[in-house]
Amino acid sequence: MLLTALAGSRASAQLQPPTIEAQSFGSKMAMASAGDLRFLAARSRFGDSGKISVYRIQKNSTVDGTPVLEAEFTRSGANNGDDFGDSIAIRGASDGSVILAIGAPRANDRRGLVSVHRRSTAGV
Repeated sequence: MLLTALAGSRASAQLQPPTIEAQSFGSKMAMASAGDLRFLAARSRFGDSGKISVYRIQKNSTVDGTPVLEAEFTRSGANNGDDFGDSIAIRGASDGSVILAIGAPRANDRRGLVSVHRRSTAGV
């Protein structure tokens, strides 16, 4: 039933990769609400590593709710093959704060790594 409802809808925005070198933009995504904002985190691949781009979307705005690039995350000193961004989780709170967790399962000699980032109500 949900698919039937979505079948007649159209995209309100289409995002492009933030850089031309990006591959497989949107291969991993997560979305969360925080106060009157929505946040969309999308992964781009760069070889076997990745970059997470976080977009802010105003809810109930008089504008069209166009996504705005808020932040980008890469792993400092990342070696090709760490698979940074293979998993993404994002959670928002009613005060506008957001917590983003990004997994790199092949980092640290394949032992893995999770980096956690927090956006306060003042911004990233």
